[in-house]
Amino acid sequence: MDEDFVDSTLFTIYQSVPTALILLLPLSLKRDMSAFRYVSLASIAALLYTGVVLIIELPKYYQHFMDPEYKKDNGIKFQFGFYDLDMFTGCAMTFFAF
Repeated sequence: MDEDFVDSTLFTIYQSVPTALILLLPLSLKRDMSAFRYVSLASIAALLYTGVVLIIELPKYYQHFMDPEYKKDNGIKFQFGFYDLDMFTGCAMTFFAF
């Protein structure tokens, strides 16, 4: 796809309107909470899908960040962890996803 089109508002509309019609409209038409009894299965499926994607992409990330030649060429020192203000954004996204 064209990169300018993907970053445009038109692409966002093309993506969000069908998503809202297909997923959100049927959910909003329900009258009582018992209609949501199968939502937990969809949540578990989404978490499993995310886990599978992360496991599949893990070797690529490991190779990129742990390759000694890459670190030597770019002057990168390995850190086990660090703190910055993005931690709060990450925590908020994690808790919301949970």
